[in-house]
Amino acid sequence: MSAGSPHSHDRNTSGPPHILLVTEFFPADPATCVFGVFQRLQRHLEALSCVGPIDAVFFWPEQPLPPEESCSRADMVKDLWPIDGAVRFVTAAPTRRRPLDWIADALWALRGAVGFFHGTATMRSCGRDQVATLSRHIQHLKPDLIFAHRIGGMAPLLRTRIALPPVLVDIDDIEHEKLKRLAQSMPRFAPRLGIWTQALLARHALRRINATASCLLVASELDQSKLVAACRGAKTAIIPNTAVAFELLPKAQSPTACFVGTADYAPNREAILWLLHKIWPLVRAAIPDARLLIAGSATRELAAGFADQGVEGLGFVANLATVYERARIAVCPIRRGGGTRIKIIEAAMNARPVVSTLVGAEGLSLTPGAEILVEDEPAGFARACIALLQDPDLAASFGEAAQRRAAAVYDPARIRERLIALCRGLLDGADNKAQTTAGGEHEQSAPIEIGQLPNRSRAGG
Repeated sequence: MSAGSPHSHDRNTSGPPHILLVTEFFPADPATCVFGVFQRLQRHLEALSCVGPIDAVFFWPEQPLPPEESCSRADMVKDLWPIDGAVRFVTAAPTRRRPLDWIADALWALRGAVGFFHGTATMRSCGRDQVATLSRHIQHLKPDLIFAHRIGGMAPLLRTRIALPPVLVDIDDIEHEKLKRLAQSMPRFAPRLGIWTQALLARHALRRINATASCLLVASELDQSKLVAACRGAKTAIIPNTAVAFELLPKAQSPTACFVGTADYAPNREAILWLLHKIWPLVRAAIPDARLLIAGSATRELAAGFADQGVEGLGFVANLATVYERARIAVCPIRRGGGTRIKIIEAAMNARPVVSTLVGAEGLSLTPGAEILVEDEPAGFARACIALLQDPDLAASFGEAAQRRAAAVYDPARIRERLIALCRGLLDGADNKAQTTAGGEHEQSAPIEIGQLPNRSRAGG
């Protein structure tokens, strides 16, 4: 039965609506789990907590947690994120499974119930045992709205056979587009064919999700157009990424550039290596005292052999303000991946101009040549860096323009209100459908009004 059907779910109207988060992403180390996917998820939860109390189901880890560790982990995530209800852990499916389970899972994957954890097709969240456990949690917790985080959070819901409330799905990366881009970079036919096959599977999963979910969240108009192209009539809402502005940073005193991003993520790692080998030597040839700061997990190892080129691998940095205050510019030499880059929004929020590739800047509302510089070739990328590093006034002009645009488009409070309004609209629509059905009339779908707060009488709403 489709999510959100008025025949399928008894609506609790005696108090504030209860929301259930379903996700594969658990911040096992709160100190370092701060990259893009966790930042976006946390901001979503901050908005959802304004609608009603949140319960959570995490598909993590791949071995069952002892009861005492399960309790300590639950307390930890409730201290970290605004989750004030129950926290449940579902042991992720192992890679190796019994033959009959593998066959059943493969058949369900062909029906769209497949996840793409770290960009690879997987059944870790939607094997038979995982679906059965999740179904029990849903029946016990009785959520009024389910927030499914990414395809892996939604995939097990496709396989459930229980009544579901409205389901909101965050699709911050269009997985089949990422996989197609990866396939194009593969030099050999066999790996390329395998990635293309996964891309087709990801597009099929997205279509099945669209047919079941109440609404799909995307991060940009570009991603919305890609999703609508794959899923005709897709029900979408744009909830952009955002970032924090630090306290007013002073102008950098030296020609220093920075890159922020974990090298554990393959597109970041490839971008860093391209920057170090193809771009930075050109910058140093023009500006011998130029420096490059690379901040993020596993970056020290990549930068170890480039100290004589003015490169510092900083590793994980807890307070990124210390990086941006040293940097005159930020760089984003990303050449594959998907979504919108929080690193660019963050730099713009803090008046640091950005030099980016076309892929790095895609989906963002920054004007090339006025608020961001976009170059795809090493020589052009280097020239843009050199121009900004050599001219502090030009760098400041670009940075201030980017900051004005980011404040207008990516303001965290405005984006939070947009998501709150969307959730309340879905809940009110579910209430209206249920009342109409109870009165014996035909169902009518309620339009989703983005950015408008509907009238609600529910306590705590």
